[in-house]
Amino acid sequence: MSAATGKRGVDFDSYIAERSTQFSGRVWVFERIHDWLTQPSSSRLLLLTGEPGSGKTAIAARLVEFSRFLDPIIAVVAPRGGFWTPNGRHRLEAMRRLGAKSIAALVVADRELAWQILALNTEKAHNLKERALEVIRIYRGLVDEDASRSESQFAFYLDEAALVTLGICYERVPRVGGGVYHPILRRLETFTDEPLRSAIKDHEKRAGMVLDLEKKVAAVVNKLKERGLVSPYLRSFVVARINPLRWIKGEPPPLEEVLKTMRERAGKFNVEKIRPQDLAGAAGPPDEGA
Repeated sequence: MSAATGKRGVDFDSYIAERSTQFSGRVWVFERIHDWLTQPSSSRLLLLTGEPGSGKTAIAARLVEFSRFLDPIIAVVAPRGGFWTPNGRHRLEAMRRLGAKSIAALVVADRELAWQILALNTEKAHNLKERALEVIRIYRGLVDEDASRSESQFAFYLDEAALVTLGICYERVPRVGGGVYHPILRRLETFTDEPLRSAIKDHEKRAGMVLDLEKKVAAVVNKLKERGLVSPYLRSFVVARINPLRWIKGEPPPLEEVLKTMRERAGKFNVEKIRPQDLAGAAGPPDEGA
């Protein structure tokens, strides 16, 4: 609809979708168009000709689909070569699926701009896993740039210390049930003044402890299922039962100590004492691997 006249324009979306459905082949045509677009010396005009039914309309419809993702992405030079984009990952994936071989980009030299864009991005990651993986990607980029800087210097960009640890967990085990451990990590982990090179080792150690605990918890969950107890919140139920923080009113112990206690309790968990009615009030994040 035109803002100036208030009149509705012609909607070609259904026509374009119909002409481009199950489109395939003609790769050489798009390669020629790509060359024309990327070579400064090319003519300002490219004429597409062909016999009736040869696919001119389908090619044009496909080009319109491509054009919807031509808003330039921001790209920064990565420390070890190549480029990063802090705001164009969805558009990149869309273009790949459409078969595109190039995308418009604004390349900037200051890599810190990428972290600022991510921190202020209104299109935040939709779930915990995406957020954590985004944060650990930023963290590793900061380490590659200059690992001597203090971790706390980048608290604004990284959001939560817990997301760094969970990001490492998701890197190692993509289907880990990180949601049930996030409240514990968020309560006990904080950014430190240690250099990034040292701080990331601490996060890696804690991530290893979380994954070790997760193995124990998963074993308990499987035993409960074998007894016929079914719920999307089994993992949350088990973690709540072995979490010592719910009984602590004052200053909590260090995270490493809490994870160790939970691991020991998971190893001693008696599934025979759990009744179906015990699960009635279970809540929390549903199992991510379910």
